Amino acid sequence: MRDVPDGVLPQAAAHAWPKVVAVLPPGAYLVGGTALAVRLAHRQSRDLDVFVPARFDTDRLRQALERAGVLVVTQQDADSTLNAVLDGAGVQFLAALGQPNLDASDVFDGMPVAGIRDLLAAKLKVIGDRGELRDYHDVMAIEQRTGHTIELGLGYYAERYAVGAHHTSLTHVVRAMVAFDDVADDPAIRDRADVERFFRGRHPAVVASLASFDLTHGRLPPPAPVQDPPVGDAATSSQSRCAARTRAGRKCSFQARAGSRFCGKHDRRTC
Repeated sequence: MRDVPDGVLPQAAAHAWPKVVAVLPPGAYLVGGTALAVRLAHRQSRDLDVFVPARFDTDRLRQALERAGVLVVTQQDADSTLNAVLDGAGVQFLAALGQPNLDASDVFDGMPVAGIRDLLAAKLKVIGDRGELRDYHDVMAIEQRTGHTIELGLGYYAERYAVGAHHTSLTHVVRAMVAFDDVADDPAIRDRADVERFFRGRHPAVVASLASFDLTHGRLPPPAPVQDPPVGDAATSSQSRCAARTRAGRKCSFQARAGSRFCGKHDRRTC
């Protein structure tokens, strides 16, 4: 068993950690930004997001957490989702059905933590889904610190989420890599310019590699220097993510970022 690096967890999350460990459903493991921060120690992360490989009794889990500390439930579905705040720390338990793990989990202070390949696949997925700055920052950190490239990550994505080599979600993720219009600033991520520069610099090679995607090997070929292709529909990815936020009742970052290419209606260039 390994130790959680010092400084990765804020006080509330560190306090909640052993309480979450004590009530983990069978096979559950930590995912998301905190899982990656525990592995790379590249930033602080405050939420404990847990995947459960099967449906689980959310009432029983909620009762166990209530006995462990002060719990405020924000969302609960019968057998698949429990979102809450435990002693001031955000916690989420989610049934991750049909998502095979590519790596075995490693245990940090009692908590199974997802492997790098699974974390990279998931981070690429959320870049397509929600586009928060910390997700881009995390993917950059994975490539720079572990050698697992974005090209390899697309192969991991295809394997974990069981999509074909030409599935539209792969193209969407690649477009979203340079779609920063709807990405709000994050006070915890101070190097936004470096993050954008990294993805714009990597994008041409990733686009070129996507054209020769080899699903039989579960990976893409290594990046190679190519001429810049047109970014094309990066703005469309921003609009798609913004529309998804609106449907979920979340604030759209188009309205928060000065100089955005799109207005709050997400359908014309007026800002």
